[in-house]
Order: sequence, then structure tokens, then C-alpha cells
Amino acid sequence: MSPHRLTCRDGRCHRQGGVSLPIVLALTALLQVLALAQADLGWVALRDAGARRDRLLADTAAEAALVICSRLLQQGRIPVYPWTGPGEPAGWQAPQAFSGSTPLAYSLGPRWPAPTSPPQCLAEARPAVSGAGHVPAAQIVVLTARAVGLDAETQSYQQRLWRVASGVSPASSPQGWRNVAAVPD
Repeated sequence: MSPHRLTCRDGRCHRQGGVSLPIVLALTALLQVLALAQADLGWVALRDAGARRDRLLADTAAEAALVICSRLLQQGRIPVYPWTGPGEPAGWQAPQAFSGSTPLAYSLGPRWPAPTSPPQCLAEARPAVSGAGHVPAAQIVVLTARAVGLDAETQSYQQRLWRVASGVSPASSPQGWRNVAAVPD
């Protein structure tokens, strides 16, 4: 028995070898592999979009908290902790500054409408010394805002700096912005 089949139409007879079925099956398998690869890429893009959204929520919350806490600091409603260590204030880098049973940071809890946990602010100050005689001429105040995204691993830190002259309130002192790139260890 021959593997070829004889078909006749309109008075003409043709031999068919059954070649089209393996070709169709191969193309179908190729299309399925491509579809699975596209689905995989889609899941990666979806996860990436979620992470970007979460980071954007944390960044926006930190920036908004910094504006609110700046006003509260200028009104004297946020405590300012003295920094006695070397260099600029770095108490915000300590884990217990924003978490734990009694964090130092001020929480914006009842004022915060977003779905994320409320951001926190920490104000620290140290004397700034002048070049001649190392006499304290002013005070450096660092206000740090920390916000957490929907995922607790996503955190954003934003800072505002003031150089406050002796006897002058932060409200009338020059300010500067600074983003903190890395989450402290």
C-alpha cells in the first residue's frame, strides 16, 4: 500500500503525499511558542509597571509630606532633635528613627488620605561653625520625610535643608531641596 492517496475532481486525478499536515502542525507549534513568549513578556511588563507605580506613590507621598512638615516646622509644631555627631545630621539613617515602639519621627497619620501608610518627618539640627574661631554662627536644620509605598519594601526619602542664623526662625531662612537616593541600612 502506497502512502500517497489518489484524489479525483472534475475528471482530473492527483496524487497527495500528506505533506501539508506536518507543515500546519509545525506552524501551529511555532505560533504557540511565540504566544507563550509574548505572555511572558506581558507579565514582566505588568510587574514592572506595578513596581513603578508603587515607587511613584512613595516619591509623591514623601514630597507632599515634606511640604506639610516644612509648614509645621516653621510653625514650631514639630520637635527638632539636636545632632551631636560629626558632620551633618544623620539620625534619620537609624532604623529606630522611623519605626519601632517609640519612633522619633512625626507621623502625618490623621492628615493622610492616601492608600499608603502615612509618611513621617524627622527634624534634626546641628550648629554650623564659621571659619574664624569655630564659633557657632548658625544652625543647620535637616528635615527628612519618609514615605512607604503599597509594598513595605518601597521607601522614599526626601530632605529639605535650612541654614538658620542665630535667633532667626526657619520660616525666614533660606532653604534647599535634596533627594536621598538610597534607603539607609
